[in-house]
Amino acid sequence: MLSLLRTFIGTLFFLCCFGIVLLKNSPKDYRLEFSQNTNLPWATLVDVLEQESTNTENEEISFFLSSLRPLANKEQNIKRFLIPTAHFFDLIEEWQWQQKDSLLQLTYTYELSFLSKLFSFNQKLNDTVRTFGQSRFEGIQSKANSLLHEHHWEYNGEASLPLTYYLAIEGESTWEELNSAVNKGKEAIKTFAEKNTIELLEDEFVLYPIIKEDKIRWRAAVAVERYIRTNNSTIRCRRYKGGKALVLTHMGTAEHLSKSWSILQDSLLLYKQNYPLIQKNGRTIQQSTNPLDWTTKLYAPIE
Repeated sequence: MLSLLRTFIGTLFFLCCFGIVLLKNSPKDYRLEFSQNTNLPWATLVDVLEQESTNTENEEISFFLSSLRPLANKEQNIKRFLIPTAHFFDLIEEWQWQQKDSLLQLTYTYELSFLSKLFSFNQKLNDTVRTFGQSRFEGIQSKANSLLHEHHWEYNGEASLPLTYYLAIEGESTWEELNSAVNKGKEAIKTFAEKNTIELLEDEFVLYPIIKEDKIRWRAAVAVERYIRTNNSTIRCRRYKGGKALVLTHMGTAEHLSKSWSILQDSLLLYKQNYPLIQKNGRTIQQSTNPLDWTTKLYAPIE
């Protein structure tokens, strides 16, 4: 009986030692990768990543700790984070944007220590990391897409506008065609000014004599120093005497611009409008590649 017990203990010890050796010599370096083509702006994704860097708690994957630590890097198209876990290893999370192919790539690299292997099954850890990564990859893109398509605006109250002379060309278009039509109008003004040696100021804007739900009567405008006789039936010089105006800041792309105009027009119910509505660009793509940073100032001149 004693001999049998010794044999059993010896066998058990041998199996334990053999298992530990296998565990110790099992792979320790792992890499998981997710990729997808997307038309989401990289700058917007970076903005969302930075906002979410302190919010990585996941009820289903509770073994990840609740904070990420940004890792420094010089590449503009790469964003890295270190994610501590409660299982004796850290995740290195790397987001990379390949502009040429419009490809977003998420990579996780991690090294399992002996303790991580000892207290967990490797495959279970890998499956958990994969589930976490897939959820985060889809979640960040979903959040960025949602923010881009939300309507963002801020009512700024009253402001004073200066006396302004400007060259203008008028047209009519739908909301979808508005940006393209106005830009063509401004280019026509600049071409006319160059041919006639007229000095233009930097101030460009758009006026809206008539705004309807489906169509807009617009007036593309570029400021000049003084009144100029153009002798042109299409491009004319106009004068705005200046004065008070209600102001609203539209944020983001022009997708919800008509909604912002509707809000400002509602504010006019208590005032008397004395000049066509005015729109000026604030922060544009020239200053930021993130559409969430873009602003457009809307003015409703009042008496």
